[in-house]
Amino acid sequence: MRPKDGHDRVPETVVHRALASPARSALLTLLRDHPTPMSVQEIADALTLHANTVRNHLVILENARLVISTRAPARGPGRPRHLYAARDDATATPVGPVVSGVSGDGYRLLAEVLVDRAHDDHPATAKDVEAAAVAWGAARVSRPGTPTSPQETVTRLQAELERLGFASSPVGDPTDGAELVADGCPFGDLARRHPEVACAAHRGVTRGVLAALGGGLALDHLDADPATQRCRTRLRSAA
Repeated sequence: MRPKDGHDRVPETVVHRALASPARSALLTLLRDHPTPMSVQEIADALTLHANTVRNHLVILENARLVISTRAPARGPGRPRHLYAARDDATATPVGPVVSGVSGDGYRLLAEVLVDRAHDDHPATAKDVEAAAVAWGAARVSRPGTPTSPQETVTRLQAELERLGFASSPVGDPTDGAELVADGCPFGDLARRHPEVACAAHRGVTRGVLAALGGGLALDHLDADPATQRCRTRLRSAA
């Protein structure tokens, strides 16, 4: 039996960002179809994700009021585990975003118009966008300071990028650098039309977040395929 909570409406943009990630949509579908609430490790095993990645996704889904958590009955010493379930009315299908009364299509149109004009009039647009995105990414870090390990740096980078609509999973050992693989680009059609600008924004935000975290990792390179909207971000030791 699924737990219930007092559900307060949240902005549609919050729900849309939560469901824009294929990984989070898959997680929500798993919880919705599972007969009982699941632990973080059970979810991680079912989706072949790292437990820290699952925790990041669950925070975003909980903030969107799509998932609720309960404590499992105590089994000896130690804190009881948290168990997670999809709300009865949760769906893994994204809704159309509305921000301050403006539709998502309106924002996409505005972005395309501005990028088209800037790209035509200013050959250095991509370079300028990347520089601006570095500062913007650094300013968005919620808890600046040095993480305790490369793994924590990667986990916190994922969390910050998730807030912007990027969904990624780590590959490799973060001790020697790491690789993040992302499916689904928050820039959508703009990335196909002007990949040099969209990818510059992605690179800049990543560089800014890593610099603000101060965890000893830096961006090595970003490989992006605008057609499939899959990105591979390679991190290296900043030492």
